[in-house]
Amino acid sequence: MKTILPTLTETQTEQLYGWDYHKGDAYMTSAEAVERKIHYDSPAPEATVCEHCGKTLYHIGIFREGRFDNYKRRMPDTVGSWSRNPQRCECEKSVAAWKTHDDEVKRKEDERRRLEREKQHKQTVSHRLEHSGIKSRFLTRTFENFIRNTPERKTAYQTAMHYAERFSYHLKAGEGLYIEGPCGTGKTHLAAAIALALIELEYRVVLKTADDLFRDIKRTFDVNDGEEYKLLDKYKTCDLLVIDDLGKEQATDWTTAILYAIINERYERQRPVIITTNFNEETLIAVESPRGVGEHRIRAILSRLHETTATLPMVWQDWRKS
Repeated sequence: MKTILPTLTETQTEQLYGWDYHKGDAYMTSAEAVERKIHYDSPAPEATVCEHCGKTLYHIGIFREGRFDNYKRRMPDTVGSWSRNPQRCECEKSVAAWKTHDDEVKRKEDERRRLEREKQHKQTVSHRLEHSGIKSRFLTRTFENFIRNTPERKTAYQTAMHYAERFSYHLKAGEGLYIEGPCGTGKTHLAAAIALALIELEYRVVLKTADDLFRDIKRTFDVNDGEEYKLLDKYKTCDLLVIDDLGKEQATDWTTAILYAIINERYERQRPVIITTNFNEETLIAVESPRGVGEHRIRAILSRLHETTATLPMVWQDWRKS
């Protein structure tokens, strides 16, 4: 009997049951069940009539073929799980009315989903921003308000913008930027602009000055062993790590060891890094290895950065002075 019964289509499942059932289920109307003397699991809802043509519209139920019990007695076939809505009439006016109805329902559902996605996006961005380490002053450092009044500034802006726009590629390749130049040229501004643009795209970004990065790690020493691991893991695995003002921190053998551990782990994982610094390479080596302590590590760090970052020089007048 089951083979000659019609089966639910995906549209019928949506219209009649609201996706609670599966397309392909065998079904029959309450009138057919009475005619065939099929047992009801529960009473069928009362039939209605089409407001346009007066045709009787029945609810439909899922047909379940009787199975054998433990005593090998065949149980009766049943019809139940009646649809929430009756069948739809197929007269011309009814079809047109239902199309208008369905279009409106779809529009509302699309809008609901859009608002839900927007809400979820805002929550994700807010969470990413909260854990990024970006301080209040730099939350407004965007690409839009970066001064581009010289060819050099414009080139720096375009390089940073293109990096952010193609970050999915750079992320896979583990490619970063090495931004160097004197104070007040906008290095941190462009680094923050990249970070903010990527956070808006829901990437996990951390932006810390080198000094803050080491201070934060030291603070975990007074908590428990797991906190240091979690923080280091965050620096090692986030989508993009931005270390601002490298060379300004008080360098020790410990700081170069920690910096090497972070950079090397990201190098091996192919996770991109952005560095900003006021120093050229030889000066940076000197300030990062006072009295030669840790020089081998800082040279190894720079070697890895040379391989995985593009250099962006920003050498012009300090805008703060002007």
